[in-house]
Amino acid sequence: MLLNGTMTKGRITKWLDSKAYGFVQSDIPGDKDVFFHRRAMFPSAWRPNIGERVEYEVETTVDGRQRAKRVVQIDRDDIPLPNSIFRSTGA
Repeated sequence: MLLNGTMTKGRITKWLDSKAYGFVQSDIPGDKDVFFHRRAMFPSAWRPNIGERVEYEVETTVDGRQRAKRVVQIDRDDIPLPNSIFRSTGA
């Protein structure tokens, strides 16, 4: 079982466009799939794909089920880097 508030890496195992939710599975063997809703995705404009690598934070709902409250894409080559990376250090 994943601990609340921990960032975990995994893969999207299911996504339903019509319902705007899906499931992600941790890279930790034996962990169960965790529910996530489109509102938990950052940035919110991307469409999740099955098999896509993500990092997510887990929380436990009032009824005792776990869900991802923040889902972030990782391992993407087409995300632009912030301009601050290219600033000169003056050296």
